[in-house]
Amino acid sequence: MVAALRQAGAVLLGQTNMTEFAFGALGLNTFYGTPLTPLVTGEDRVSGGSSSGAAVSVALGFADFALCTDTSGSARIPAGFCGVAGYIPSQGAWPCSGMLNLAPSFDTPGIMAASARQCLDIVEAVGLDHLDCQTCLHGQPASAAAPFRVLVPDEIMAPQPEADVLAVFHEAVRHLRLSGIEIIHGACAPVRELGELAGKGDMFAAEAFTVHQHYLRRFGDRYDPLIRARIESGRSVPAHEYLHTRWLLDRLARDFDRALTGFDALLTPTSPILPPRLVDLHDETTYLAQNRKSFAYTEIASRFGLPSLSLPGWTSGEPVGILFTGRRGRGRALLQMASTLESLLQGECE
Repeated sequence: MVAALRQAGAVLLGQTNMTEFAFGALGLNTFYGTPLTPLVTGEDRVSGGSSSGAAVSVALGFADFALCTDTSGSARIPAGFCGVAGYIPSQGAWPCSGMLNLAPSFDTPGIMAASARQCLDIVEAVGLDHLDCQTCLHGQPASAAAPFRVLVPDEIMAPQPEADVLAVFHEAVRHLRLSGIEIIHGACAPVRELGELAGKGDMFAAEAFTVHQHYLRRFGDRYDPLIRARIESGRSVPAHEYLHTRWLLDRLARDFDRALTGFDALLTPTSPILPPRLVDLHDETTYLAQNRKSFAYTEIASRFGLPSLSLPGWTSGEPVGILFTGRRGRGRALLQMASTLESLLQGECE
């Protein structure tokens, strides 16, 4: 990915801070400090993670875009918390060579930029999305696809979003409707079942331990203690539980593909929570609970291998993202749709 970016003319400035080994959705880093969202001043609220510094760098204009990874939401949660766009392609669309994986079955490169239009420009410049190049939307050519159709799942209420998040989301839905977008509210059983399945089998810890066991033997004392404990918990995950969860996810992914037939995307908040205050996360129990809740919606795309895009909640200025989960193999179509929506909503908001 870095080589492709350089060949396309990008100037690589350096690396940014993040959660150690990408194992965390809130951006905490014990050794190097935790980047804070620039959208909320004076409260020391986290920027989300794992790619925390990447989102802050784009939000503050230090960089035009950032390259990151995403396993459960690491490109999209910080994008939502920091008021920028965060995008991942379909699983396998972009090369992962050179990446130190967290959970190889779910890891993918991602990008953050100021807008969906800029994300699309980067994708087209890099030219690596051979698996995500379909440009049809709900069965029609993109140029003839208006109005766009998106599904808002009834299951958005579990877990219950915080009141401020829900208010921003409802306002975004209102603006989308005013711009001619067809919004359908309905049940989406795979989303509900995924929520019930979350955490069973502890697939990520099992995969992370497989990746890190060699490093842990040699350098375990240099790991963040919380990160080390979470990775080492994967040592005891039985193979039968891991495989059973894997099979269930594969079945749910097929069910979700069918459920999204006729729609361009699933629409939810990016995260059900506002960025937590850093001081409240010093308690391990609170941290783990908030961390798990933060990726309740972003994990849909991550578990099912789908393209996904977080955009800032229009007109709000709040650290709340609006998440589009697209259809398999249609990442470019998702970015094209979102770019069109940005233009429509800019006119609506003006």
